Amino acid sequence: MPSPRRSTRRCAASSPEPPPSGGSAPADRPSEPRAPPGPPAPPRRVRRRGSRPSLGRGGQALAAFATILILAAALDTPALGLYGVYETLFAFVEVLVDGGSGNALVRRGGRRPASLRPALSQAFRFRIATIVLGAAVVFGYAALDPLVVASHPGLVLCVAALAAHLATARAAVFQLQLRFAAPAAIRFATALAVLAVIAAMVAAGVRDPLS
Repeated sequence: MPSPRRSTRRCAASSPEPPPSGGSAPADRPSEPRAPPGPPAPPRRVRRRGSRPSLGRGGQALAAFATILILAAALDTPALGLYGVYETLFAFVEVLVDGGSGNALVRRGGRRPASLRPALSQAFRFRIATIVLGAAVVFGYAALDPLVVASHPGLVLCVAALAAHLATARAAVFQLQLRFAAPAAIRFATALAVLAVIAAMVAAGVRDPLS
């Protein structure tokens, strides 16, 4: 008959070991999937170039604000209101002339660079049509406005300036090459030139809001 001490040892050796304390998971339990790493940060050069369009738009907005301050000090309330109406009208016409063609050029050129040249030709033809449509909108509204003559030289000059959108279609090439400095500088320089012309006309005594 075996001794009680030896039987106790045999049972202790054959019994399974208790799980480790502390609530740790077993070794064969699958680990939780880790979140995929995020996209790498863009290089500093790309970030610096990407901020240039914002600088151009910011400079243009500051020049427009300075223009309003100059005109508010020089014009009476009805004349300033008339300027604001036609400023808003031309802002709408510029959106109409673009018609999303700039973004379409960037998307098409990014997917298929070889198709950029024919896409530019299509954008030119599209913008010629929208410039004619925009001119019709401006002159049609001016014909219905009792305060303005439709053949006003200021209106004619602003409508002729819409032709600049034919040249700005090539800005898509700069965007595809991440060369934002030239379009931003042109935008800012144009806004400063308009501000300088308006300031000079006000200093010369011109008070026509559409001149």
